Amino acid sequence: MADFQTGYQTFNTYYLSIYFWYQTPVKTTQTRLFQAALFFALAGDFLLLFTETNSVFFQMGIGAFLVTQVLYAVVFSKDLPPNRRTFIRRNLWITLIFLAYQVVLIGLIFDRLGELFIPVIVYSSAILIMVLSAINRFGHVSSSSFKWVAAGAILFMISDSLLAIQKFYQAFPLASFWVMLTYISAQYLIVIGWLKNKETAL
Repeated sequence: MADFQTGYQTFNTYYLSIYFWYQTPVKTTQTRLFQAALFFALAGDFLLLFTETNSVFFQMGIGAFLVTQVLYAVVFSKDLPPNRRTFIRRNLWITLIFLAYQVVLIGLIFDRLGELFIPVIVYSSAILIMVLSAINRFGHVSSSSFKWVAAGAILFMISDSLLAIQKFYQAFPLASFWVMLTYISAQYLIVIGWLKNKETAL
């Protein structure tokens, strides 16, 4: 069942990647970075299909998703005008809330991480930056684009949190389903939301 769900995630990411490619006929640095983010997400999905064969595939998959998070953060940051006091800088409490969330999560799974502690810290930092970069677009992009992308980024964080809890803390009912649902929804919201701002710009 888990393999089927991971396979469906892979198909969904592949579809979104193709859709994004055709929806951005004019290739800019930003669209290429976005396309690269989807490519690494697709690679991560594919690698996770083989985690039951060898645990190294899980680590490689998470590595691919780490690149996705970094690229998303760069893409979102490019939506901001230069030399402006950004939304996050004016509202540092938002950063503190998400940082506290990540600290609590890592504290929950800390005893089970072992040698993966540093990689998990690096990955959780990357997704935190990605979420804050998405929220930082507030006021600089269309309202609908901001809402969709921010919601997608937060869902991405939730999906990764569920995966971490399932793998390192305790399995829970329908864990793979909820991880899949939140992940697919996250990617859909991010892609469609970002494209909405480009449509508005036109």
